[in-house]
Amino acid sequence: MILEGRELKKVNRAKRRDARMRAVKGFAEKLIHYFLFPLVQLYAFLFIPGISPSDINPRRILVVERILRLGDTIVSLPALQALRKKYPRAVIHVLADTSAVPLLKNNPDIDRLIPYDKLGGWRAFLKAVSALRKNRYTHSYVLVTDIASIHLPLLAHIPRRIGYNCNNRGVYLRRAITPPPTVNRPVYAYPPGASGPPIIQLWLKLVGFANNVLELPQITVSETALARVNQLVSKIKRPRVLLHPGSANPSYLWVTERWVELSGKLLINGYNVLIGGSEAERALGEEISADFAQGVYSLAGKLSVSEYLALASLADAVISVDTFAGHSASALGRPLVVLFGPGDEGIWRPVGKGKIVVVAGDSPCRGCKRPRCFQGKHYCMEAITVDDVWRAFREVAGGE
Repeated sequence: MILEGRELKKVNRAKRRDARMRAVKGFAEKLIHYFLFPLVQLYAFLFIPGISPSDINPRRILVVERILRLGDTIVSLPALQALRKKYPRAVIHVLADTSAVPLLKNNPDIDRLIPYDKLGGWRAFLKAVSALRKNRYTHSYVLVTDIASIHLPLLAHIPRRIGYNCNNRGVYLRRAITPPPTVNRPVYAYPPGASGPPIIQLWLKLVGFANNVLELPQITVSETALARVNQLVSKIKRPRVLLHPGSANPSYLWVTERWVELSGKLLINGYNVLIGGSEAERALGEEISADFAQGVYSLAGKLSVSEYLALASLADAVISVDTFAGHSASALGRPLVVLFGPGDEGIWRPVGKGKIVVVAGDSPCRGCKRPRCFQGKHYCMEAITVDDVWRAFREVAGGE
């Protein structure tokens, strides 16, 4: 999308305002953690035991996942596999949100999965801290780049706490690794020539996996969920295309009318359309399907996470915004079209065995990484046309 004149000036003013807000927030965080540092060090000295030379190699490992982010859980799977290969005799536990249990259940690289309900408030938090302390972990790998759960390993009295020092939060860690300059920064504020790296490689580096080969995440589908979903869609003829229009981040959403137009185009070309999503996205799915008497079926809000994975595995192709759906489809090897706007596809592009095409909206403010748009108009996602998505779909579906 090419902007000129007053509109371009308006966008640039908003970018400068956003940069100032980020700078003020960064300074405030640095100041807070500057004062917190001696307190954290005193707490660690008084309550956290030292680590003996025999414990330099991990014996009991806690991996902390990004809470309330299913897509983040999927891209961390190669890191879990690398940890198991590197420390085959270590006990590996994973702390993850309760919603992520279907993604990690029966994972051969995990000895124990510890569900954590962040929505349970301070009681759930204190209960998690108490339970973690009893396990006497020697090492913790923190697979988050924000404040969510980064403090848990400290309060659980884990001696070796390893993670990235994002936004000056390395104060909670024993070994704080400097992240790439692209982490938690808008694309247009990157240093010249900077890009990526893919989030999967970021986590592999954190756990000490030196191989530069990009490992592919893999997930399995529950047989029970597959049987139920098979029954639900058995009367919907193939080929079937799964659309995922919803996201917890409003700035990642595409124009609803364009989802309707795309669904009509798929129908005309012989495809049946399935719409997936969470309970919060039920209304959006029904709004899209309401324009069609048949051929477009919304299952948004009607499936569990396990059943959604089963639905994705049964689709002949998936079209999604930049969210969990894209990462799950790629991990299942499905042909995928994913729409990027605020996110950086260099970091978050899904990877898998199936063909994947990224459609990125072009605008001066693209890649802001904001969950909510800071502009008066949603330029980056509105720059993506139905024809752009259709061409990408034809490419992954083998039509070109």
